[in-house]
Amino acid sequence: MDSRLNSQTLAILNEDEGSDDPDGVAEAMDQLRERAVTDHVPIAVCGHRPVLPHMLNALDLPERALGTAECVVVHLTDTADVHAVEFHRPLA
Repeated sequence: MDSRLNSQTLAILNEDEGSDDPDGVAEAMDQLRERAVTDHVPIAVCGHRPVLPHMLNALDLPERALGTAECVVVHLTDTADVHAVEFHRPLA
């Protein structure tokens, strides 16, 4: 198993801390973007409705309502800019 595969909790991305701290959420998202590009690894990030607008804004994406279990796949360039975005809904 690849030793780079792990999970961690970023408190700033939970609704208790991140809902009212868009700058903190943006900083965390920027760090994740840089890590994905620097380490050449995909990163999955889970968030909840109160924090999602801040997360999308940090990726320079317009605010959008997301349904339960809907996900966003963001493809980055080698400079951590957003290249493409996919929105996926769960299968019925």
